[in-house]
Amino acid sequence: MENINKWRDFIYKCMKPVKPAYRYSSAERPRQHNIAYFFHISNNEQVCLCKYFFVVTLDINNRIKTTVLDKPEKVFLEVDLRDKHKNHKKVDQSIKNGVREHIRSIPRIESQNLLKKTNREDIKGEKNVTDILTDI
Repeated sequence: MENINKWRDFIYKCMKPVKPAYRYSSAERPRQHNIAYFFHISNNEQVCLCKYFFVVTLDINNRIKTTVLDKPEKVFLEVDLRDKHKNHKKVDQSIKNGVREHIRSIPRIESQNLLKKTNREDIKGEKNVTDILTDI
């Protein structure tokens, strides 16, 4: 499905927590309820499934199920905010051009690699990394 909200809503409608009348659990770390999985065949019919068949049929993992169960029912109406941040850092074009000019100003010699015909150039021996960084 192309819309993640529709997909989550469908998964939510196919899962239902099974709440027993009474259960033994500690107050510090209560266990979560079991979940019943099913598919709707028609308006009044539904088929109960095992967890494995449900997961394999829908090709989902445990994280998707946990997300669907943790969110309230009406939260699915929110817009999907994945990959939507707006704080992309931009470097000014004049700074980029200045760095390129500095790299071009470093004296070069032809590469000494005789095995291959390459266009690669090496920095002359008179400049080392410290000298290049101080020139910036």
